[in-house]
Amino acid sequence: MLPATRQAPPTAAAAAARLARAAVTTTRRYDHQVVQRVPENAVYQTAGPGGRSSRGDRVVTVFGSTGFLSRYLCRNWAKNGNTLVVPFRASDEDKRHLKVMGDLGQVIPMRWHIEDEKSIAECVRHADVVYNLVGRDFETKNFTFNKAMVEGAQRIARICREEGVERMVHVSALNANVNSPSRFLQAKALGEEVVRAEFADATIVRPAGTYGVEDRFFNRLGWLMRVLPFGIPLPRNGNA
Repeated sequence: MLPATRQAPPTAAAAAARLARAAVTTTRRYDHQVVQRVPENAVYQTAGPGGRSSRGDRVVTVFGSTGFLSRYLCRNWAKNGNTLVVPFRASDEDKRHLKVMGDLGQVIPMRWHIEDEKSIAECVRHADVVYNLVGRDFETKNFTFNKAMVEGAQRIARICREEGVERMVHVSALNANVNSPSRFLQAKALGEEVVRAEFADATIVRPAGTYGVEDRFFNRLGWLMRVLPFGIPLPRNGNA
């Protein structure tokens, strides 16, 4: 049991629900959808009893949509009938689990690359709300922390502003600090600064570690407990 002064880390579903609430009601839609206009106002009609088979009134783009937290965020938006744009850059298998979160034609996969400004613009052009959840906690030979979380975040924020996106939510990390000994947290802090500079009204979210049935942390511990003959060693008898 955690001490009374500490708070348990949020589940992925709870964190995704808070991210969804960070967005505000918006008013822009695809050109081909039916819009009833009255003088000086645009009224967008929703239809259906509610739920994924209804027609919502928002278009949401989620960068980093194939990650752990983002799949719960996508589900929260899609289950209310909103149109969901899910950019992806790998194989089709990486995004197929997102297609079933919405009704037919509701979830729109779009191929993109973080250094390709044209593909980013195509992903956000019709969006009311844009989420940026790009950035893993490890580097690769093609994507350093700086390239993914600083340069990429700046590029997404700038294009969102240029395309007239009304709401942007940038997901950072708890304890992000430019003076942190962690290069990951340094990059997250620098990413916040460039996003604020490019998109002044952006919402910055700093979640703690999230967990769930598909996370890497607890599933990795469970795998180690199965394969190690003596379980998981604890430094200082678990008092470290």
